[in-house]
Amino acid sequence: METDARSEGGALEEAASSICFPPDGETLLIVSNTGCVYRLKPLLNDNIVKVLDVLCGDFVAVAPLYTDRSICLSVREAGDVQLWALDDGLCMGSISLQIHVTSVACCPIAQYVVVGTATGDVLFVEMTTKQKPRLVHRVHLCHVPVDHLVFDQGGNFLITGASDSRMFVLDARPSKGFEIIGWIEAPGAIVNLSTQYHTESKQVKVLVLCSKTEREINEGNVLLLLTLFVQQLTDSSGCVDVYGCLCKDALHSCLYEIPHALCSCVLAINKIFGYCQQRKVLQSFSIPESGVKPSNAQEAVHLILEKEAGGHLQSPAFLQLSPHQSWLATVGRDGLLRICEISTMDRYVQLQCHSCWQGGVGSVCFTPDSQTLITSGLRDGSLVCSRLRLKLSGAGKTNAANQYAQSVLQEETQQYAETKKNLRKNIKVLRDTIKAMMQENESLPDMEKLGHQEFNLDVEEQQRMQLEGKQEVTRVKKEIEMENLAKCYQREILKKECWDSMQVKGKAIKAFHSENEVKNYPMKERTEKELEELQRIETMRQIEQENSQLQEMILNTISGDKEQEEAEDSKTESPALTGSLSALYGGVNPHLYSQFNLHIREQKINQITLLKDVIYKVKSTFNKKFEAVYKQKEQEIYRLREKNKRISEIMSELDLSETLWEPSLTDNECPERALTVTDSEIKVEKYLTPEQKEKEEQLREEDKQQRLAAKSDNMRDQALSVMMGGVLELKKEDVLRMEVPQPEFMSRPEVQWTEEERKSFKEFEKKAKELSEEKEKYRKTLETEMKKLLTSIKEATQMFDEKLTKLFERKVKSEMVIYQEELKITNLVHSIQTEEEILSREKQMSLKLEKARIVKNEIGEELKKHKETVDEFREEYDITGTEDKLLDKGFRKEFFDVPGQIIDQLYKLYKRRPRVQRIKTQTENNQFKEGALLGTAPSDGLSLMMKAMEELDAPENMPEGLDPFVWERFCLARRAKVESEQKVKLKALTLAEMQAFLQRRTDEDEKAQLEIKNLIDELNSICEEKMRFRLDSMVQIVLQQGQVEVEAGDFIADFTNALLIHRKVTEDLNSAIRALGDQKIASMVECKDFRKGIIQQEWDHRRMRMQLEDLSNKARDIQTLRITQEIQDYLNETSNDNRVSKQLTTLETTLDLQKTTHQKKVEACKKQIKHLDRQGVQMQEKSTALDLKVADMEITVAERRNIYEAVAMGDNQETEAEKNYQDIILRKKLLNIAGAQSEEILTLQTEVEKLRMKNFPSLSQLNYN
Repeated sequence: METDARSEGGALEEAASSICFPPDGETLLIVSNTGCVYRLKPLLNDNIVKVLDVLCGDFVAVAPLYTDRSICLSVREAGDVQLWALDDGLCMGSISLQIHVTSVACCPIAQYVVVGTATGDVLFVEMTTKQKPRLVHRVHLCHVPVDHLVFDQGGNFLITGASDSRMFVLDARPSKGFEIIGWIEAPGAIVNLSTQYHTESKQVKVLVLCSKTEREINEGNVLLLLTLFVQQLTDSSGCVDVYGCLCKDALHSCLYEIPHALCSCVLAINKIFGYCQQRKVLQSFSIPESGVKPSNAQEAVHLILEKEAGGHLQSPAFLQLSPHQSWLATVGRDGLLRICEISTMDRYVQLQCHSCWQGGVGSVCFTPDSQTLITSGLRDGSLVCSRLRLKLSGAGKTNAANQYAQSVLQEETQQYAETKKNLRKNIKVLRDTIKAMMQENESLPDMEKLGHQEFNLDVEEQQRMQLEGKQEVTRVKKEIEMENLAKCYQREILKKECWDSMQVKGKAIKAFHSENEVKNYPMKERTEKELEELQRIETMRQIEQENSQLQEMILNTISGDKEQEEAEDSKTESPALTGSLSALYGGVNPHLYSQFNLHIREQKINQITLLKDVIYKVKSTFNKKFEAVYKQKEQEIYRLREKNKRISEIMSELDLSETLWEPSLTDNECPERALTVTDSEIKVEKYLTPEQKEKEEQLREEDKQQRLAAKSDNMRDQALSVMMGGVLELKKEDVLRMEVPQPEFMSRPEVQWTEEERKSFKEFEKKAKELSEEKEKYRKTLETEMKKLLTSIKEATQMFDEKLTKLFERKVKSEMVIYQEELKITNLVHSIQTEEEILSREKQMSLKLEKARIVKNEIGEELKKHKETVDEFREEYDITGTEDKLLDKGFRKEFFDVPGQIIDQLYKLYKRRPRVQRIKTQTENNQFKEGALLGTAPSDGLSLMMKAMEELDAPENMPEGLDPFVWERFCLARRAKVESEQKVKLKALTLAEMQAFLQRRTDEDEKAQLEIKNLIDELNSICEEKMRFRLDSMVQIVLQQGQVEVEAGDFIADFTNALLIHRKVTEDLNSAIRALGDQKIASMVECKDFRKGIIQQEWDHRRMRMQLEDLSNKARDIQTLRITQEIQDYLNETSNDNRVSKQLTTLETTLDLQKTTHQKKVEACKKQIKHLDRQGVQMQEKSTALDLKVADMEITVAERRNIYEAVAMGDNQETEAEKNYQDIILRKKLLNIAGAQSEEILTLQTEVEKLRMKNFPSLSQLNYN
């Protein structure tokens, strides 16, 4: 639904935060800072339309609604008040106050909320209609923000606080118009407010945390405790002075100083709890008994720290006391909510409600029942509702909240009893007036009569309420129908799963004369798959058993008869070896494996299935016996009822009124009763529609007419009832009712009787005597019969109880057998799981071994190829080395024509080599190819060597007297020798690298071989473990209790220290131990009872001492009661009218003075506004001049920035040039050092070559590092 939210000129009422164009380009979407989305079509018109209204902004505070525990309310900074349902978190209603809000509080007794604003106003919002709250009242208190709002628990006063150290006290009753009672001056800026209401004394305690420093008002070190008297402030008008300040006589105050500054505090009963932000601790202080002092007391009382507990990591933190005064909640900027008891602050529970990165928790509050906490985030815009599962410690605190609520309601009822009485009286007068008008209307002619609907005071409201009532009824009906449908569906699901699917329904049998109860085994019907699996296993086991029997017969035929007898004896296992006694209780299954033959996994799985069948048979056997006993009980109850009928007849004949014992089946014995609902179980009257009521009336009338007709038609029965008492013959049971008719003459005196009458009298006496004897005889017969029936009932029920006891013992044995079988199943399952784990480990090891062997084969093939390559290259190296040595040896032969002196010089020159940089080769080459090794780097080294040889080949180096032709031939020979040496060196280095590479591959091969060996060993150990596990199976043995007295450890393999003694010795020792134990327990019980008596007496002593102290305090209070001047005036004043007239005069004078003062303040404010307007115009002019200066200065700054950047760029170029110069110098030094090192390396290479030439046969062992 779209609502028009534009103002004049097409402007928004609030600031816009973002603007965007949709793809059509014709519409403009505007988002405001409060979350509202507006639409504007500039091409069509200038109307701004509100499309969506989303409340946003941070929460200021949250508060519970005391009149409805399932609702809480919150208020945002922009003035949005919202009501939330605690069950589902839905917003039930909201109202926008369009003002900046700073605080909020809910009235504990009425349905309204108070909101404090930044302008110093207090707004009152009514919450009667949750969906549509409305603003009903507004009060302006001060010119600073109202930071604190608090009600007392009785709902008497509303107390406000602000940073100007002035507190206002308002009457919280709506009937008084929320009038301002007065204000109080605090000793500093108000940091926190807390109240405590005393119901008995009707006093309100107000704790004010104040800060005397002007810089920091978030912490305070001064506490002001005020005591407000409810009756004095609400009933008296003389409690304030002419300026509205509360008088000193109207309240008591006391000032306290605390050792450390607090950021938050709460007032409890005789205690103060506060949070220290500097030390990050929670502190508690006890209020001194002499805490109430006159307000003019200037000296502050120093409070002593009583207890201290750790607090939040991030401060500040805020405190909240629960309504039942037992729990203390703290919240902080770390987002944690902590709850502790006020008696033990060290132990607490905590919950992470909000993120510390978003400012943590902003506010916290308890619901009236103290079972729910609501917290609001400081900047995350979220509310968190936390349900508490804590319990109050100490007796008498469980119903504290309910008792407190009841006391508040009682006080409210007593307080407004007179008002309610007046309202009822006015309503009654109005009702009588309307009735008189209606009676008068009835007596008027028809033309003048008014319709009954015209007497309704508000027809539209009545129709609206009727329509709302019908809608509510329809809604409730629909909810009830849906709830009933859901419950019916849930019932059908539960019935299908837990009742219809059961082959044997669970029920019990209860004894007649005891509380003994025996239950059967509820059993589900086995599925076809389970039965097929069981049949398959039994068939397989039958084949295996026949095969084993046939093999045993063949072996017995061969071995002889003696071995056959031993085999037959070994076939029958005792119950001790089978591991259970299931065969004795119906769990016979001949296909079970022996515990000593369970080795493989399939056997164990089949054994589990067979054991489940044994358990099923044991349960079925017990259920059969259970059904037999159940039917017997039904028969016994039927017989007992028949006998009770006869006993009832006898008791009616004997005129006895005794209650007979009539047992019946309980709900556990007839569980199907839970599926049907009888009329007696429904405690609510059945609702009938008018049609159903009319139909029932018709049926009732028809039934009544039929009974009357049947009664009038049965003339025979009426005659029989009149003439013969309703019977045709006299029964024996009617003897007791028989009476001998008395002769008529007996009414006359005996003197007037005749002889015949005297004879008739004798006959009458004789018949009466005979009838009396017969009655007595019949009575004794009936009594004897009744005793026999009662005795037979008792004996039959006792016999049934004995049989039920035997059935209970059978149930215990069956449970034992079932547990034994289940223990065997558990052991088998554990064995299967262990075996599966071993098989899984074996499979993993096999895969690892296979992979390791594949890797080993690959490495072996590569190693073989590499060895062949190394051998071939070694042969080439040997040939090259031999050729090089031949060149050295043939030097003198080649220059045989040169003189001896010169030949020696030439040989020295032949051995001389120039210094060049050493050639670096590839150390990680894995390809043994000469072409790959002799690449660009070796050729470059050879060319460098040849260039260096040109210097040695120069004519200046030629010896004197040598022929130039010989020198040229010498240079060629030397060059050939150098090339040969370079080739030998290169091949030597290559061979060293190849050997190193081959050694690494050999190490890898050995490592792979070692890994394969380890895997094989581990696999063998796993196989041995598997075989040992299969053979070493766990066997369950049944032993009688008490036969094994050796301490049981994990497993006892050695019985050398065990003793075999007679069972009686152990039993005697156990009986002696039990007797001594009983004596010790008896003595301990006696000591306990004696100690209990001592504690009881101590408790009585403390109680009496406390009563004495209370009485002393009351006496002292009575003696020290102050009689104020107001009380004396009230007692001395005889005429109430004079006192009222004086008060009215004082009020009128005060009112006139306040009006005059208000007029003066208004005029002063107007002058101040004009002065501020002038200052605003001047400031605007100054701002315009400053804007011009700022523009000029920005240009100047830009120019200076360009100059600075240019200068900085020149400095950077000089610095870079200097750095490059230093790098060149460093590189030159490094080149010189590298040249010197190269010469040293050449010299060392020459010496190495000489040494190698001397040891030519050891060249194959060359190893290059």
